[in-house]
Amino acid sequence: MNDPDADREDVSREIARALNSLGEENRTLFLAKLALKLGYRVGDLEAVSEAIDAARREMENS
Repeated sequence: MNDPDADREDVSREIARALNSLGEENRTLFLAKLALKLGYRVGDLEAVSEAIDAARREMENS
């Protein structure tokens, strides 16, 4: 059985590796492309909209 916390850490490390391999000028575009691709894979508009709203709220509160 997979540990959800360990899986999240693995995902975070993988994204960090990808970001570190890119130049600073490409990181924002990479994150936008990644978000779109993941949103398309989820395929649930309500879930994607909720995730977008949650991320926006976190940015506004930081």
